[in-house]
Amino acid sequence: MFCIFFFNLITFIFCVWAIIHKHHPEWLIKWLSILLLGVLYNSSFLYFPIRKIPLIKIFYVALVWALINSWLIMPRLQWDIFFITFCGVSGLILPFDIRDMCHDHIVTFPQIIGIQKTKYLAYFLLLTASIISIFYLPPDFSLPYLTAMLIGSILVYFSSPLNPDLYFSLGVEGVAGLPFLFYLLLKLF
Repeated sequence: MFCIFFFNLITFIFCVWAIIHKHHPEWLIKWLSILLLGVLYNSSFLYFPIRKIPLIKIFYVALVWALINSWLIMPRLQWDIFFITFCGVSGLILPFDIRDMCHDHIVTFPQIIGIQKTKYLAYFLLLTASIISIFYLPPDFSLPYLTAMLIGSILVYFSSPLNPDLYFSLGVEGVAGLPFLFYLLLKLF
């Protein structure tokens, strides 16, 4: 436990130093704000950690991702990128709730509305992210993103509590990196 704490402390100090010396001080405030949101997610020092609040977990994680993509390195908050990321990540987190529904101790969407309706919600979120990307991203960015969201929708379709962890850890989580991969392939060919 001490090694993890020490490593995190050294990493934190290095990041603060790098941001102060290489970037605008405003980045430090943004980074610390997002870091605080991340720490609050599953903190043992809180009486009731945010992760334990029913139905909030997926949207909270998506919020942190969206802030990283749309605010951290931008001069101002980019709302289009925020909503594309927020909806896309929310839709891709729902299969994890499907996976964990039998042994999750907090209330999740699959436990309340069932697996099939949770999949419909995931499709809706992925479709919303895709539609926003069509209108706000240049075609050389939206096409790779749309392709990744299509693959994400296929993975949602086949999501089941019986799937192995590798299906979710490699397959569903891997969708987050596909837009970049498809973008590189598009530029090569």
